[in-house]
Amino acid sequence: MFPETIFGSRVTLKCMSEYLLIPYLSAFSSQVRLLLHVTSAFEEECYVRDRIEKIKKCETFFYAIYIKKERQVIGALEIRDDQKLRGQLYCWLNEHFWKNGYLHEALAVAAPVYFSCTKNNFFTAHVDAGNEQSYRSLKRFGFADAGFVKGPYGVQYELILRQRDQQSNVL
Repeated sequence: MFPETIFGSRVTLKCMSEYLLIPYLSAFSSQVRLLLHVTSAFEEECYVRDRIEKIKKCETFFYAIYIKKERQVIGALEIRDDQKLRGQLYCWLNEHFWKNGYLHEALAVAAPVYFSCTKNNFFTAHVDAGNEQSYRSLKRFGFADAGFVKGPYGVQYELILRQRDQQSNVL
């Protein structure tokens, strides 16, 4: 069972729920949709509603990233089941909060909880080859290159975060 809330110093991760759906979709801007290849807020809403059902069955690790200072949802972090989807990490931040270390902190508090709860030793991420900002951000956090894969929209970096690698990223 995953905890309802995971606390960091500047961010709090709140387990995704119906209650957070409206603030989540408000933060899910057109720029974020474009980067994630999501055609509409409705498409994302359907995805999130499906994930909420999976959360109830402990089938996914999905949290809204809540910034304490602003008291608002600014993004999301999900680590999906490795048997169902390639590229387990699904994460995004509203562009107004980029380059402030919020994603790094969210990963730093989420990864140890994920590893502890699942007993998994790693998880993967796929990043579009053209999304250098996300690629560099994950590399700075401690993800290692695992190669390239053919993604639905072209070539993607395949990255891996091993449990032992993330231990140096604790805040």
